[in-house]
Amino acid sequence: MKFSLVVPTVGRPADLQRFIDHLQLQGCKELALRDVELIVVDQSGQPATGELLARQTTDFAILHLPMAGRGASRARNFGWSFAQGEFITFPDDDCHYPHGFLAKVLEKFRDPQLAAISTSVEHMSRPQTPAGRITRGNVLECCLEAGLFARRLALGDLRYDELMGVGCESSWNSDEGPDLLLRMMARGLHIDYCPDLVIHHPNPLQTQDERLQERNFKYSRGRGYLLRKHRFPITQIAKTLIRSCGGSLLMAATGKFFWARYYWRSFVGKLIGLRGGKNAPQQLLTSPLAQEQRETVLS
Repeated sequence: MKFSLVVPTVGRPADLQRFIDHLQLQGCKELALRDVELIVVDQSGQPATGELLARQTTDFAILHLPMAGRGASRARNFGWSFAQGEFITFPDDDCHYPHGFLAKVLEKFRDPQLAAISTSVEHMSRPQTPAGRITRGNVLECCLEAGLFARRLALGDLRYDELMGVGCESSWNSDEGPDLLLRMMARGLHIDYCPDLVIHHPNPLQTQDERLQERNFKYSRGRGYLLRKHRFPITQIAKTLIRSCGGSLLMAATGKFFWARYYWRSFVGKLIGLRGGKNAPQQLLTSPLAQEQRETVLS
């Protein structure tokens, strides 16, 4: 088994169907679809996802894992413990891969020293960030969870910190991906950024509404938490705070009041996260133990 794809989902069957349809097109000379497994961690509490998956006829295996509670990091860790592939990744249910994408990822891993890569995600990554090795200095520009591919066994006991990420029970609702990469680098693992590989994803900034404001505030709290947790230098912390505060003032001065509020809430969220990140644990795990669940689910 080459790839394990762990997809958390909360009641978005149409998006999940699109992901599956595009995944079915990934087979090629370099990669047989029988070497791919799709692990869907379903936190919806509704039958729609299970019914959709039961209707699928695919050349790759699909495992449906209903899971109580919410939290993307928690779901990823739960699905992770069932994974059998040499490489593991955690795509969003609303993204999809272009044709031949997984074969190109496999080509990157011909370097045996490479533990992981981070690809670009459409509308979310910074395309101007150059390719190369990921370090503490550029990790915040190079990592989105949907674009992370890693050698599963190389990660050992490292998992997503369940205090961080979308839907978690804490206030730190982002940056669980950079957090994982920082802990990987602390163990000496080699990670590359590969912006030439691009995952398709809807544009999260298309709709200017209160939902976008709230998501920005939550994500900013996670960013502040990450900066404090990993003891980033005061110069970098000051830079990100000045960028948010300055952006708010500039937008207000030009009459763009939606974006003035957006940047101000980013500034406030980062301050809250910076206070919360003091004495943060390296990782919190609460997801069910895999072996017990595996025997139940696969029996």
